[in-house]
This record gives sequence, structure tokens and C-alpha cells, in this order.
Amino acid sequence: VAECLKQGVDSDFQVDLENNVISPVAAEHHREFSDHFPNTDSNVFLQSSDNIIFPVSSTTLSRTSGWFRTTFLPQMMSGIPAKPILMDEPSKILAGLLTMISGVSLPTFEEIEFVEALLSAAHKYDMSMPINVIRLAAFPRFVDRYTIRAHAIACKMSWQLEAQQTASCTLTMNLMSEQAMA
Repeated sequence: VAECLKQGVDSDFQVDLENNVISPVAAEHHREFSDHFPNTDSNVFLQSSDNIIFPVSSTTLSRTSGWFRTTFLPQMMSGIPAKPILMDEPSKILAGLLTMISGVSLPTFEEIEFVEALLSAAHKYDMSMPINVIRLAAFPRFVDRYTIRAHAIACKMSWQLEAQQTASCTLTMNLMSEQAMA
């Protein structure tokens, strides 16, 4: 990995979560910086799948993400240049996660698809704080409107209390109704 990264000094980096490898890739097309974060103490740059750059402090990432703390940051602290790390998530999802862990703000939790994508990314990067914020602030909003999906999320996240509550809500539901299918 170190040799591969040394060869990629003028490249961006691609994160391979399955093999815990960061590898250089050729520079892509147009990029722009996110306006969510000031570029003050940032020493890590995350690039979304739609080419938005997020400057982030390695301290923030290591404090709030088990994955970044154990897999990624030790490699960055070993002298690898601060080139953008290509992430799988689009800017809307990265912005949502990063604003939460940076203490900038909370995203608006209006769409269940957005909440599911945030939870997936937070789980992927071992970020317990965004998961807990979503569990407390966003999840209850969707129980009545998307009962079955909310139940599936609760089961997937191993939220036993929420899974029991959503399962109880389905007892009086017409499972063939439009609401149940949403």
C-alpha cells in the first residue's frame, strides 16, 4: 500500500473498504469545494462521487469515525500528501455526515431515502454519533408514514425497541395498502 501511495503523489486516491487499501487514481474532471466547511484547520480532503471536495480536519475524522481512525488516518499521518480521497457517496450524503460530526449543523431529514443513505454511510464509516442523531431526531418522523420501511431500517440497524414499536404499528395496517407499500 505504501509503495502504491508513494507512486501516486500527483494523483487522487480511491478508498477500497473491502481490502482496507488506499490507491492512487488519475485526476478526474472539474471539482469544486463544498461551501459547508471553512478551509481553516483541514488537512484531509474528501471528494464526493459528484466531484465536490470537503476539507475536513483529521482530528475530527479520527475522533468521530472508527474506520478513519483505524484504517485511513495512520496512512495519512505517515507523510502522504493531502490529495483528495475519492469517496463512494454523493455530496449530499457526505455533507450531511460531515456537518453532523463537525458540529456545523444537522441536515434536514425530510426524505426517508436520504436518511437511509446517511445511515448506510455512517455505518460504513463506523460513525456512531450520526447514527444516534438519526435514530433520535429523524427516525420517529417516518414511522407513521413509512411504517414497513421504518421497521426494516430498525431491524437492519439492530434497534430493538424501534423494531418492536414499528412491528406493533403494522398489526392494524392493511399491508396491501398504498401506505404500506411506500
